[in-house]
Amino acid sequence: MKKYTFLICTLLLLALLTTAFAAPAHKAKIKWWPGEKPTPRAAGSLAGQITAITATTLTVQTEKYGAPIFTLNANTVVTGAKTSVDTLTVGDKVIVTYTTLPDDNVWAKVVNVPKTGAPPAIKVSMVFGKITAVSATSISILTSEHGQQDYTVTDKTEVKVLGQKSTIDQVKTGPNAIVAYTVTGSGSVARGIRVLADGIGPNLSGMVVGKISAIGPTGITILTEKEGSQQLSFTERTRFRIYDQPVTIDQFKVGDNVHVGFIILDDGNRVASVVAVPIPTFSGRITSVGTNSFVLTTKTGPVNVTVGPDTKVAAHTYIGGIADLKVGYGASVRGIPGASAVDALTITFSAPVIKGVVQSTAGDTIVVKTEKRIFNVTGGAGTVILVRPRTAPNYTGTPADVKPGTAVNIGGHITGRGAMAALWIDLLIP
Repeated sequence: MKKYTFLICTLLLLALLTTAFAAPAHKAKIKWWPGEKPTPRAAGSLAGQITAITATTLTVQTEKYGAPIFTLNANTVVTGAKTSVDTLTVGDKVIVTYTTLPDDNVWAKVVNVPKTGAPPAIKVSMVFGKITAVSATSISILTSEHGQQDYTVTDKTEVKVLGQKSTIDQVKTGPNAIVAYTVTGSGSVARGIRVLADGIGPNLSGMVVGKISAIGPTGITILTEKEGSQQLSFTERTRFRIYDQPVTIDQFKVGDNVHVGFIILDDGNRVASVVAVPIPTFSGRITSVGTNSFVLTTKTGPVNVTVGPDTKVAAHTYIGGIADLKVGYGASVRGIPGASAVDALTITFSAPVIKGVVQSTAGDTIVVKTEKRIFNVTGGAGTVILVRPRTAPNYTGTPADVKPGTAVNIGGHITGRGAMAALWIDLLIP
């Protein structure tokens, strides 16, 4: 048990006191269900129980913050009783160390599955503010939310000044700092102190979006619409990606539209963590459909789209295929541009929607009364039924849930006057 406590403490301190150490920048935009819940800090740790898991997301039911959805990727580390993401299961009790990415997704950096009978981890918190007083045994921070906060400094307190390992006697009043601390019976004890360069706020990461105006082995210049020219440097850890595939720096050129994620070092320098040409999305209206391709007319002109066996075609909750794409439908295509066509990865299309009340049902046919006419709606094996109660979570329904008097929204193909083949049916339950 002592060994486990030491391991948890080490993991938390490493997460807080390395260059990945993130300040409590802003409220994390986590998706919550059910209902509104308090929002945690932009970086930290949450404990709870796994309620859902996919290849890229982890949902954890917590006591205070509802059920946040964390992003998983190849850099997520799993420790404790489990060793990899694919070994995690619904029901596992976990401690998630997370950080908020520039796109506001909340990334699970470390997922710890405590071993049975293991003691709880020591809670380490963070505070950002201006240094107002400092001595060999204490430091005072003026915060925007809680006023002045005092912390005890010990011989075990790690100190960094402008990114360099230092000592408490080198810390002066005036600059901003981040303090990682624990609360004991005698007060708050500083575990780590990071003194930042002038002008650096709590947001130690960000994203620049624009066109490359210059690029070389040591850095990149991005021309943005609102902020003008932005310069960022490279390190050996900078990653380069085009259409989600790893590439080398020489495959980028001036004029490329890129997203550059960066971190701000303690000395104020901005370092690119990833330079990426994102997979583009094309939106417009379908003007012709072939066997395995179609033409999407956008604001800038027609785009030829190729649909392959792995292309996901969806509308609302329905998953279909190219046969569901009709001339006149609106569509959004995410795909890889080629020499003459876009190879579609995902296609989201908009089929006609009717709104009304179920009058009667008979086999696969539903009679729905809308404001203007009566519709005979035919369902099928692929029709998706979603029950949407007003005061409870949604759940997948069956044809037996479709009853006279129920308000419905139905999306599908118009097959004739007052006739529709349903792709999806939403049952609106008061």
